[in-house]
Amino acid sequence: MLLVLGAAPVAFLVWLTFRRRALDVAGVVPGLSVSVRRRLLDEHVCALEGLQLTEVVALGDDVLVGYRFGRGEAEGELLLPLAVRDTRAMQLLHQWHADRTRLVSVVASDHGVLGLVDARGRTAVVAGIPFRL
Repeated sequence: MLLVLGAAPVAFLVWLTFRRRALDVAGVVPGLSVSVRRRLLDEHVCALEGLQLTEVVALGDDVLVGYRFGRGEAEGELLLPLAVRDTRAMQLLHQWHADRTRLVSVVASDHGVLGLVDARGRTAVVAGIPFRL
């Protein structure tokens, strides 16, 4: 019994060290459950890695972000509906832009969601897909 009680703190410390931290998700997507938000990296149908934000423009309640990826040869834009309504989402977008953070863009069409994910920082901004695939 003492052996089990002595091993419990060690096992707990090992678990804390190696567990995968949950994704901290910001953004407004009506009807999207918290569990789906946190599994965004695992349940996507399409991903684009290595994006850097070049612009963050508020358009009413929506945000238009410009991005560059690859070696700077390719550029594009993403519309994030209702992102302005979430202060944390706006803070992350501006911080990622200022820090030139490398992001992953994901689309989870089964859930009608797209997102920008900082895999290293375990943070993400999600939005509803503004069109149907």
